[in-house]
Amino acid sequence: MSWAVFNSEVARTLALTLPGDRTWRGLIVDGERLDLNLDGHTLTLGNAGPSLKTYSLRVGEGRFTASALTLRNGTVLASNDVLVGGVFGAREAGATLTLDAGAVLDQTLDLGLGSVLVGDLGPGALVVRGGSRLTTNVLALARKAPVEGDPLRSTLDISGAGSQVHATLVSLADHGDATATVTAGGVVDATGADILVDDGGRLTVTGSGSRLFGFSTLRVNGQLTVNFGSTLEGGTLGLSRDSALQGTGTIQVSKQFTAEGQIKPGNSPGLLRIEGNLVLTDSAELVLEVAGTTAVTDYDVLKVTGNLTLGGGHVNLAFIDGFAPRQGQQFVLLDVGGAFQNSATIDVTGLEAGWLFDTAYDLATGKLTLHSLSDGVSAVPEPAGWALWGAGGLVGWLMRRRVRAFACAEGARRT
Repeated sequence: MSWAVFNSEVARTLALTLPGDRTWRGLIVDGERLDLNLDGHTLTLGNAGPSLKTYSLRVGEGRFTASALTLRNGTVLASNDVLVGGVFGAREAGATLTLDAGAVLDQTLDLGLGSVLVGDLGPGALVVRGGSRLTTNVLALARKAPVEGDPLRSTLDISGAGSQVHATLVSLADHGDATATVTAGGVVDATGADILVDDGGRLTVTGSGSRLFGFSTLRVNGQLTVNFGSTLEGGTLGLSRDSALQGTGTIQVSKQFTAEGQIKPGNSPGLLRIEGNLVLTDSAELVLEVAGTTAVTDYDVLKVTGNLTLGGGHVNLAFIDGFAPRQGQQFVLLDVGGAFQNSATIDVTGLEAGWLFDTAYDLATGKLTLHSLSDGVSAVPEPAGWALWGAGGLVGWLMRRRVRAFACAEGARRT
């Protein structure tokens, strides 16, 4: 049993077909582009016997030419780590591992403890498409930065119906920039997993049928987007102070979703649906954009099927595209299935100071409606001071039927 190494001094593109089931100690592709058709067979990367190498598969080992490996139509069993990383200190993705045409990469059989590490020495990319499947223990992108101030840039793309990744621990951008995208029906099975999206990390789930489900905890310190008919499902979701959530998809939490950062429904504008309980802390910001009078089409709506708590943060009513409300117009901004508690401050951007409005919450329907009491005047979007939600001694209350909670006066001081 030996290593298979593809590392010619001259960059080449190779297309090979595996003639039958094979067992190798490991596979290295460095400075070459290899398309390996497994032809329905199984390639076992055992890494048995004495070796200084602690991995089973490596794409990119330090050459200054691009490295790429595409696996198609078969199964690879790897007992140890899979490393995808380009040139040390490079800025662009220099190494790419692609699973295509139903390929399977499995690191969990026979007590396998291997991980997939993308962005090891340098930037890397992992692509799972064409109904392929990756099953691993730990999936980490940009796990270390070789050059201070020049973070690694690593990507994960899961696309197409039947394409799936399963991992029990996921880390994005531990020490670099990492973007993970689940699209066009791709799936991440994170059953029981803990997921961290750190500073510099971006996680996007988008497109009908796209799912990330089963996580125990998902902590976001970077950017989270859930869009266009996709779903994010799990136990506990947390957004840190500097993080942001945007989109028009559905988020399901069996325990609680706590946001310390920004929530921005829609894509200017749209509907974001939270199935479960949502708490916005005193550092959180809820941004609701208004560009017309038709819900979802012209202005943002946040729908929460469980309890919604606005715990002292800010709600930003952002009037965009030159739209200014007229007296008598109404906007249903929140749709709450459970209890609604509020002690947030409202900010208005995009209108001249002096616009008058109030709100009414209907306990029977769970809808919070904004009423325009005067004609607004469009302005350069700079914040104007407005009164506290729950003015008149109602701060922190549980909304009662048809309680009017907002009032605005020109020059009102924000407290």
